[in-house]
Amino acid sequence: MAQLATIFDCPAFRVIENPPMNWGPEEGLVKIKHGQKLALLREHPRHGTLVETFRVGTVLGSAIDNFEDPDEARERNRRNGGEDHWINGCGTTITAHERAQEVLPEIRIGMLVALEGKRYEIVEQPNHNLGLSPL
Repeated sequence: MAQLATIFDCPAFRVIENPPMNWGPEEGLVKIKHGQKLALLREHPRHGTLVETFRVGTVLGSAIDNFEDPDEARERNRRNGGEDHWINGCGTTITAHERAQEVLPEIRIGMLVALEGKRYEIVEQPNHNLGLSPL
């Protein structure tokens, strides 16, 4: 497997490149999956580069994680007007104890991704949130 380049490195995080697939039906798209933690780099005028972390979620993945029937979960979600796929921001904690450096793949606004066989563009939403816009 090829070594992925480090884009940003600090004591808490190492952000690595997240290259698009170069073969198959998802060629040109970055593949992401339920439960995956990702990093978005933002430039701040006074603080330099900041790392914001996000986690990918899907109805089917959540159902499987919780030992529920995936088809029933998807139907219930659609009846309630929910989205099948999403990206949630992860909270930040300042700690006094040492912890291992997290290695996270990078995502960017406008990046084209594949998630559970569907194609999306990562879009910015209010309050530093991210969304998935179907292609």
